Amino acid sequence: MKTITYEAAAEQETVSAFLMMVLEFGDEQGVFDLLEAWLDVKKTEVIYTRLQKVQTVMASLVMGCKHTNAVNAILSQEQTAALYVGMERFPDQCNYATI
Repeated sequence: MKTITYEAAAEQETVSAFLMMVLEFGDEQGVFDLLEAWLDVKKTEVIYTRLQKVQTVMASLVMGCKHTNAVNAILSQEQTAALYVGMERFPDQCNYATI
């Protein structure tokens, strides 16, 4: 997957342009609002919202994650995309599996 790498001050960040386009399209079309209203999954502890879990699933599909453990390696690099949808980072495998 093609990524854009840029440096700001002493930090270097990488972002997938395709992932950002999909997330923005989903946001503009109201997909995330629809999913948030539709989801009613019970959880005992809330670290990430249900919407953020769905956004992580969508991001992992867009980025080609074939297994949940691929989220750790692939989505951990997508900090800009995570910030775009309101997270400091995408949930890692141990949080991701509680969907």
